[in-house]
Amino acid sequence: MLHRIRLIFALTFAVLVSLPAWATIDTVLVESNLFNPSHITIAHGDTVVWHCIAGFHSVHHLGTPSLFGNSPAGAPWFYQFVFDHSGDSTFHYDCAVHGVAMSGTVVVEPASDAPPVHLTGSATEMALAQNYPNPFNSQTSIQFTVHTAANVRITVLDVLGQTVRQVFADRVAAGSHTVSFKADGLSSGIYFYRMQVPRAVIVRKMNYLK
Repeated sequence: MLHRIRLIFALTFAVLVSLPAWATIDTVLVESNLFNPSHITIAHGDTVVWHCIAGFHSVHHLGTPSLFGNSPAGAPWFYQFVFDHSGDSTFHYDCAVHGVAMSGTVVVEPASDAPPVHLTGSATEMALAQNYPNPFNSQTSIQFTVHTAANVRITVLDVLGQTVRQVFADRVAAGSHTVSFKADGLSSGIYFYRMQVPRAVIVRKMNYLK
């Protein structure tokens, strides 16, 4: 099962790196018999990553034929799908284990020329800026903002969705903060940095060039 999940990630991330610069990533937490958030709206070409952090769950598309989905597995796991098609669409899904009691919706709208930013929590909770410089060599800065005091964790993921470095984990006061990430020991390529506060997550892409 783990091999299958990694293979899915390798294939979908290979598609992701070829997407236009304005494509974004939304993260849905899977835990406690719910998808959080359970209903999101994204743009054509965007990617949704489901991150199971507790329980035995799956992502099961209810359409025919099924366009996306994974088999039930115990946490932790990542599953992602690139919604790369034209026109407006609404995708309904549930957990194959829990059925309609654990369901969600992804609404896909036409892409605009403006680069949107998608959050999994309220837009008033936090913000995560693009790392600077990007692409970067050796070291880059990551700026984030929280509007109330919060426990913040920032991690770096590789293209298989595996954590390669914990950049920051602490409670911070409301306001803007900047942390540095040193890529010592890592190979050149695409990485993702993930900011998490209770009940909300933002993921962004960065490019490391030695």
